[in-house]
Amino acid sequence: MPSRILLLAELPAGDSGKPERSGLAGRLADVLLFAEEPACGELEALITATMAEVLEQKPSGRDANFFLLGGDSLSGSRVISRLADQLCLELQPALLFAYPTARTLAQRLDRLLDEALAPWDDGEAGAAFGRPSPLV
Repeated sequence: MPSRILLLAELPAGDSGKPERSGLAGRLADVLLFAEEPACGELEALITATMAEVLEQKPSGRDANFFLLGGDSLSGSRVISRLADQLCLELQPALLFAYPTARTLAQRLDRLLDEALAPWDDGEAGAAFGRPSPLV
């Protein structure tokens, strides 16, 4: 279900006549940028900064949809790959399709971080190495 519908007189096209998604995003930048809340917290700030870097744009608000900002599957994979490296998590490339805003992606990543740290919180990880967990 689309989040918004915009009617245009024409679409920007490349030399082959095929519509250019990046040209469309640039042309509609003022319409696509939401007057919304800035990123809230370190994780949302990291996500918005990473999205902005990959899309070569200024950071958007926490509810801006990555794909409405001009992102596609390739650039989305780069965002997820960079976040995985920075957070030391294994992340599926399709994660951004399910959680396309900084707010929703941060909520999901926060849960994944909690799950990754849970063995340390419970002392299981230290016991697996024959010593108590440093967090106990």
